[in-house]
Amino acid sequence: MSSVVNRIEAGAPRATDLPGLVVTDVTKAFGATVALNEVSLEVGAGRVHALLGSNGSGKSTLVKILAGVHQATGEGQIRVGELAVPASTISPASSASLGLRFVHQQLGLFPQLTIADNFAATAGFGGRSLSPINRHSLNRRTREMLAQFRIDADPEDRVDRLRPAVQTLVAIGRAMSDRDRAKVLVLDEPTEALPEDETSRLLTSIRNLAADGLTFVIVSHRLAEVAEVADEVTVLRDGNVVASGPTSQLSRADLVEHITGNRVAVPRRRQAVRVGAAPAVKVESLSVGPVRDLSFDVAPGEILGIAGLVGSGRSAILEGIFGARPLRGGQVTIGGRSQRFRHPGDAIRAGIGLVPESRTHQGLFLDRSVTENITAARVEKFRIRGSIRTSREQAHGRMRVAEFAIKSSSAQAPIATLSGGNQQKAILARWLDTSPALLLLDEPTRGVDVGARAEIHAVIGSAVEAGMAVIIVSSDLDELCDLSDRVIILRRGHATHMLDSGLTVGKVAALMHEAG
Repeated sequence: MSSVVNRIEAGAPRATDLPGLVVTDVTKAFGATVALNEVSLEVGAGRVHALLGSNGSGKSTLVKILAGVHQATGEGQIRVGELAVPASTISPASSASLGLRFVHQQLGLFPQLTIADNFAATAGFGGRSLSPINRHSLNRRTREMLAQFRIDADPEDRVDRLRPAVQTLVAIGRAMSDRDRAKVLVLDEPTEALPEDETSRLLTSIRNLAADGLTFVIVSHRLAEVAEVADEVTVLRDGNVVASGPTSQLSRADLVEHITGNRVAVPRRRQAVRVGAAPAVKVESLSVGPVRDLSFDVAPGEILGIAGLVGSGRSAILEGIFGARPLRGGQVTIGGRSQRFRHPGDAIRAGIGLVPESRTHQGLFLDRSVTENITAARVEKFRIRGSIRTSREQAHGRMRVAEFAIKSSSAQAPIATLSGGNQQKAILARWLDTSPALLLLDEPTRGVDVGARAEIHAVIGSAVEAGMAVIIVSSDLDELCDLSDRVIILRRGHATHMLDSGLTVGKVAALMHEAG
């Protein structure tokens, strides 16, 4: 079969009647492992279609076949409008000829160049070879593209000075710069690194572009966003399509069950019993980073959420309590002692753990095993007469891997080989191993799939039920409201509200953005 794009024969539906994208019976095997098994899906023109599944479900393999990076095994076809290509011979060139365009989680922009220069890197600078660049002409063409994609920016703006959502829109505009030929845009986790306000801007822009006729396929783990932006959804599990249909007909619980294969309870906000309980931790007049004079307390068995826009100081609070960032003022009282931790080791000894915002840069020892990452906070437990008893440490690692359902070839496998969700569970296992009085969680489920998210929430819930106090920072307001008993609203370093009733995503978002 040829990889040449074929036009559908006469007698087929007119282009205006054709779907935006049709994938038919696509199978892909890597040796004896079947990554995709006769996968089919159909995306209507001008529609937003979400592609869901846990890690290893086949999403990435399907996207790579659409992009021509992988070729299908056996028969199968990829069709966009009137054009089709065999899935077994698709190439990057034939994928582009079909009109498929891609924006990956890493946007691939040149941050220190202007928007115009980023567009030109794909579309060309115009003019003859070796002739001077006509900035006026380049900026005019870029301005037209910005208007077409409703991007509020100037061609000469540097990319690294744009808001995150605008950067994503610039990547979308660049991918679709040949709009007359580009028909379908595939977005891989477009909101993963965006805070709540930027996510809302981007989702609104996607809906507007779909209304203009652009077809979207969005890969995402965030079910609330899928419900907001997607018209239809397809769920993959173990390489098979297990559900496909209108988003409005599939509840969040339905989607979780399809993705994981199990009926996982959607978390419901608990109410901690605070009456008469002495605080597990008391923070007084804390000043750290942009945060000034912040006071609060957390009871045993309570989850306190902190909501705020980027730059409000959310992470600085956690790092300051943990001794990872110097305090300008204030103190932390835990276990009846008031102190200012000057080093994370002091905080750990006092009964505090921190799951940081970036697991790869701040939370993991990537060159070490799963076991070594789990035992890192209690390595002295396995030391006898100056030497670590490796057999005891490894036995402990195997026990924790089983207890926390960490999917790994073994407890001695390199932590870098695990999925994001399993890496996060290993970090949680490390801190829960210390039986902390207070656990600090910074974006605890960012970048993990739906199944791992539910498992992480369950682990947190069990520890809280046993009396552990938690402070959680999350840009995912659904997560924050699902888990928290109370939420502090942080604006420009000040706590403006404390919510302990009527805790809804809409109310939290409104208070985060209110003027003042």
